[in-house]
Amino acid sequence: MDAFPTPSSTSPEKNSPENQLIQSRVTRLRDELLVTGYSPRTIKMYTLYTQKFLEFIKKNPEDTTKQD
Repeated sequence: MDAFPTPSSTSPEKNSPENQLIQSRVTRLRDELLVTGYSPRTIKMYTLYTQKFLEFIKKNPEDTTKQD
C-alpha cells in the first residue's frame, strides 16, 4: 500500500487531458512535499484540496491567478 497516495479524481472523465494535467500537478506537489519532510497526513490533505481546487476552477494550473 502506498503511504502517500494521490487522491483519486472525482471527475467522471478520469482519462481526459484536463484530468491528466491535474493529476501530474498533484503528483508533483506530493513528491515535493515528501522530499521536504511533510507528514503523510499533511501531504494527503494538501494534495486532496489542491486537486479539488483545480477541478473546481476548470483551468490550466499555469493559468490560475490570485483571484481564482
